[in-house]
Amino acid sequence: MGAPYDPTKADPAMFARTRARLQRLSDAKIFSGWVSTINDHEAVLRINGENNLRVEDQLFVQAFGDGVTAQFTGLVERAHCQTVTLSYASAIKAIPTKEEVRLKTSLILGEIDASGFKLEFQVVDVSRGGIGIVTKLPLVKGAVVSVAIHEHIAELQCTAEVRYCRPIEGDEGAFRAGLRLNELDRINQARWNRIVENAMNAA
Repeated sequence: MGAPYDPTKADPAMFARTRARLQRLSDAKIFSGWVSTINDHEAVLRINGENNLRVEDQLFVQAFGDGVTAQFTGLVERAHCQTVTLSYASAIKAIPTKEEVRLKTSLILGEIDASGFKLEFQVVDVSRGGIGIVTKLPLVKGAVVSVAIHEHIAELQCTAEVRYCRPIEGDEGAFRAGLRLNELDRINQARWNRIVENAMNAA
């Protein structure tokens, strides 16, 4: 089952629902995805796009937490559809980073108002400075749009810049976009802080 988890290196609970990058050691192929669950003995990840990982594949894994990145070598114990279960072939090491944590979420909805045209979206991840969304129409990179975010603990109105937008592989008519929130006023900043903290506390 590989090397045991070394609790002096990093707390695995910090990385639940965070973004992950995986590199297969045999051919250097890169995969991206999200940490579903992680504990002292194994990590379960959901892979974006095609998943051709196989049992006994060795992977170098990075999980991007809040101000810290976890790094470890993992061994594929199980692979089914988009999900892989890894045992630890090395201890988890914690590397300080300035990168903002992005947390996977699925319960936040919103809409974009672009020149009077309204487009609904689902929030799929949040960070302190922005959101990742899924929508049914493409957005123009660099465009500034009005955004309304509907969450059960707070409603948020702001503007945001479209940082990227790309079609989702295997989901025709769906697009994945990243929005960087522009400077918020005091009230909306407080509301956004509550939304982000709620997502972190749910991890």
